[in-house]
Amino acid sequence: MKPRCPTCNRPMPRTVSIPQKRAKPRKGPMRDAKYLAWCRQQLCVAPGDYFEDHSVDVDPAHTQNNGMRSKGPDSSCVPLCRIHHREFDAGRKAFEKKYGLDMKALAAEHYARYLEESGKAR
Repeated sequence: MKPRCPTCNRPMPRTVSIPQKRAKPRKGPMRDAKYLAWCRQQLCVAPGDYFEDHSVDVDPAHTQNNGMRSKGPDSSCVPLCRIHHREFDAGRKAFEKKYGLDMKALAAEHYARYLEESGKAR
């Protein structure tokens, strides 16, 4: 039988909280700091005439996610300047359509090139 409120005699709502598991930061093949550093030294893959001298900061943009607003593996990153990165984060499909890019394919090409250049190719 549910406990009742002492003043109005209505059933009391359940107040027991269910403990939630916290996601642990992933290590291993998910995170690759050396690849992210390599990505930051590349040119932005999106076409545009924002910066002719390419002297802007480039950020790795994750093209995949693990759901629940978490980042995907670092091997799915593509170098984008900050303006294009914001545009990409606002809407992936619209970004790909606007610039005619397949971001997942570009990510695979960049990661393969990184592995080849660093001597990690399998």
